[in-house]
Amino acid sequence: MNINFIHWNIDPELFNLFGFSLRYYGVLFAGGIFLSAAILRWIFRKEGIELDKLDTLTIYGLVGIFVGARLGHCLFYDPEYYFSHPLEMLLPIQFAEDGSYQFTGYLGLASHGGVAGLILALILYSRATKEPILNTLDLIAIVAPIGGICIRLGNLMNSEIIGYPTNVPWAFVFEREDQLPRHPAQLYEAICYLLIFILLIYLYKTRRAHLRHGFFFGLTTSLIFTARFFIEFLKERQVAFEEQLVLDMGQILSIPFIVVGIAFVIYGLRKTKTMVGVLSVIFILISISSNGQGRNPVHTGIGIVAIADTYDQSKSVTVFKDKRLALKLEDFKLHGDSRMIQPFYFKPDYGLCYFVCLEKTKDYYRILINDQQQAFLKTNSDLYFKTWEALLINTTIERFNIPTNPIRSKPVDTSEVILVTNQLPVDRLLILEVLETGGENWARIKFSKSDKLPHEAPHTDCGEGWIKWKKGDKLLIDLLLLD
Repeated sequence: MNINFIHWNIDPELFNLFGFSLRYYGVLFAGGIFLSAAILRWIFRKEGIELDKLDTLTIYGLVGIFVGARLGHCLFYDPEYYFSHPLEMLLPIQFAEDGSYQFTGYLGLASHGGVAGLILALILYSRATKEPILNTLDLIAIVAPIGGICIRLGNLMNSEIIGYPTNVPWAFVFEREDQLPRHPAQLYEAICYLLIFILLIYLYKTRRAHLRHGFFFGLTTSLIFTARFFIEFLKERQVAFEEQLVLDMGQILSIPFIVVGIAFVIYGLRKTKTMVGVLSVIFILISISSNGQGRNPVHTGIGIVAIADTYDQSKSVTVFKDKRLALKLEDFKLHGDSRMIQPFYFKPDYGLCYFVCLEKTKDYYRILINDQQQAFLKTNSDLYFKTWEALLINTTIERFNIPTNPIRSKPVDTSEVILVTNQLPVDRLLILEVLETGGENWARIKFSKSDKLPHEAPHTDCGEGWIKWKKGDKLLIDLLLLD
């Protein structure tokens, strides 16, 4: 009996007006892009990336996904037909034998080609905007499953990419195909992608500081195409030549993506572990040289301005005295000797600098130099800006021993005190990770109760709680910027 099966007979067209067809697939495809862009906007704000770059990224991504997906379908699944009808690769029409044509929309997009096209587009975007390519891949990877979910729901509305016949109680009868109950393979993939997205968002919110360098790109790629590989065993073959293959084309094309994804996961984890090792040495050197005294700016401002591409030995930036950018104060060279200007923050290699930013406009950054003097930098592609909140999540920090600023259970001054730092057997509180920010200048941290990192001493006693990271115009922490 078919009584428990789901009978599916949705018209793929929402409406047809004067020959123009609006289909569910197109609406869902556009909806996936819109939702992905909205989430990316939130991510860009947390990362301190200019929102103007999101518009550029969206254009690059759209073109890359569409061109790659279309060419992937034509070249991988039906090359013989499309080589003899090359215009149909590029135009949403289909030619008849008598020379007439019909508007059909693009009949066929391949996800593997879409991913390849997107990666190529992101490489071009990174070159154009000078954004680090691995960071760009990581951020896009977090929202990529959203697009996959919407595309598979579009396939469901089209009654395409259907599964093999089955008697499972949730089987669909795709009445536009036949009367057999079948696996809803499209829904299986959509559900898998949703679970992957939830995992990625969780890791981004809780572990972003330690998961970088292509890790999210690798994890997304390997998980999505692993899911695709196994779900293909439940799908009907899409083209005739696949009947002669042990694995279908979707599985064959998934294998290299899985391998590349795993390689990026391993690289990201190893890179992070290496940085943590360097970090422990830096902490010791800072503690010895500073003797417990911090170098806090008079004003914290709204964030920092950093010089991009700081490994370019010839890079320099001009510092001006006025906001009209007319009176030059000094040309600051990254690897030269600047006697006048001392940037507030330094990376732990070659003096790569960050200035405290007091104000940001489309023309200039108002900065703080030598902890007291205000000056101006011209807004351009050689500089980038990040808010303090974005830095806290993505930067390792170390806090002084301040008994008047205890670790609390909640981001409220009156909440329970978990620990007063002068109770620790070390001079400085070693903060392993900033888990989140909240309240007014509060940060929830994971910290070590000794001077050892967990990888150095597996039984290191760690704790979690809330600290105040800023009070008025004074920072209560030291930031250590590693990338």
